[in-house]
Amino acid sequence: MDLITPDRPVVTVEEICELLGYAPASAYRYVRELAGAGYLVRLPTGYALGPRIIELDLQMRENDPLLTQSRNLVEGIAEKTGLSVLISELYEEKVVAVFQEHAPNENITFGRGRSMPLFRGATTRVIMAHLMPKRLRRLYDKHAESPDAIAIGADWRSFSRAMLEIRKAGYCLSKGELDNKNAGIAAPILDGNNRVFGAVTIVGTIDRFSAFNDSFLVSTVKTAAETISTFIRGDVSSRQEKTSSK
Repeated sequence: MDLITPDRPVVTVEEICELLGYAPASAYRYVRELAGAGYLVRLPTGYALGPRIIELDLQMRENDPLLTQSRNLVEGIAEKTGLSVLISELYEEKVVAVFQEHAPNENITFGRGRSMPLFRGATTRVIMAHLMPKRLRRLYDKHAESPDAIAIGADWRSFSRAMLEIRKAGYCLSKGELDNKNAGIAAPILDGNNRVFGAVTIVGTIDRFSAFNDSFLVSTVKTAAETISTFIRGDVSSRQEKTSSK
């Protein structure tokens, strides 16, 4: 499914075998199962994403506790500031915005559903800074030669020091890193074990950002992140209590 991109909206079994190294029998079995479940749809020229994905997207937007509990908070910030607000989550080596309150006249390249560069921009940097040290080191070692990692620190010592500074501050501010005209400020969402779950990010044009004191934006994004973190910690505790009572 990851092979399907704007440049390749339809993928053939032959391309799947070539790009992923699958045997034809395995590739045919996978696409048959995915198509049967609605994740892929068969077209005359190959396979495209199917309707089940849209259905799951709606389920997530309407039923995900994180999104339903955060919606009013995010909408309030966007209305008060005229800036866009994102809630992003980390999975594997990707950071993806799962909710976006889009402010009028604001253009965001890395909005909802689009994965962000791993070490570039306020959102990913604040999440990386709050990873457990071993996991952060593994990511750094894997991507140490990438320009985005080098921009943070030329070696592990300088890189980890920069990450520690963000962690101590509790937020990250970036300007022009993802969109030339935009700035972003992000704070981490943490679970009950102080592990990073995702981030809240306020995004807007650099000119619009300059209309606010930095302290106001810092306070706003950190308060929002802590409010959502408190909900997550309470939700996890509630589930654990229910499980133990059974």
